[in-house]
Amino acid sequence: MGQKKDLTGSEKSKIVRYLAEGCSSLKIAKLLKCDHRTIKRFIQNSQQGRKKRVEKPRRKITEAVNSLGVRVDETETRISRLEDEEAKASSICKILKIQNQQLQEKVTALEGSSRRQNIRISGIREGSEGSNIEDYVKNLLSEALDIEMGDYYEIDRIHRVGPAFPKPTADSRPRHIIVRFLRDKAKMSVLAAARKKGQIVWKGMRVLFFQDYAQEVQEKRRKFDEVRRLLQQYKIGIGSHPAPVLSRNGPNKCLGWHHMNGLCIE
Repeated sequence: MGQKKDLTGSEKSKIVRYLAEGCSSLKIAKLLKCDHRTIKRFIQNSQQGRKKRVEKPRRKITEAVNSLGVRVDETETRISRLEDEEAKASSICKILKIQNQQLQEKVTALEGSSRRQNIRISGIREGSEGSNIEDYVKNLLSEALDIEMGDYYEIDRIHRVGPAFPKPTADSRPRHIIVRFLRDKAKMSVLAAARKKGQIVWKGMRVLFFQDYAQEVQEKRRKFDEVRRLLQQYKIGIGSHPAPVLSRNGPNKCLGWHHMNGLCIE
C-alpha cells in the first residue's frame, strides 16, 4: 500500500462519513487504500480541533454553572433567613394580637365602668324636650315610671347622643337621651321600674329604657339576639351579656354567653 502524506478533500469527507458510520481507522484505511498512520493522524488532529472548539464554550458553561451554584446557595441562605425572620415576626404578631385583645377588653371594661351610672332612653321625639332637657326627663321619670324625684335620684348630666339633625322630620329616628345619675342605685331603681311597667307610652310616644353599654358590648348583645329568641321560644331562662346565665332544669346548670352562639336546641 502506498503512503500518502496528505489526504485530499474527498478522502477527508469519506473518512468523516465512515467515522459517523462507526468504522475503525484500520477499516477506513483499507477502504480508501491509504496508510493507516496517515488516517489515524488525521482523526487525532480532527478530534483535537473539535476539543479546542468545544473547550471554550464548555469552560463558559462550567463557569456559569458554578456561578449559578453560588447564587443558589446565597438565595437559599437568604430564604432561610427570611423564613426565620417571618416565623419570629409571626410569633410577635400573635403575642401582640393577644395583648391588643386584652387591652381592648380592659378599655371596654373601663368604658363600661364609666357608663355604670347611665341609662339610655329612646323614643323621645326630637325637640319635644324644649330648652330644658333635665326638667323634661324628670317629668318623664315621674309620670311614666311613678318615681318621686328627689335627692336620691339626683342627675349629674343629660344629653342626646350624636349631632343634632338640621331639620328633623316626623320620619326621623330620634336620637337617644343619655341620663347620668350621681348614684348607681338610682339608675338600677329606674331600670327596675321600667321593667315593672312593661310597655311604656308617654305623651303618645313609646319610650324604652336601657342600660348604657359600650359599643363593643352592644355588638355582642346584638349577636346574641337570635339565640335569646330561640331560648325564650323554648322557655329556657336566660340573661344577657355582660352577665348572662342560661339555666336548664334548675339553677345548677349554666352556660356563659360565649358558649351560647353555638348552642343547638333539639
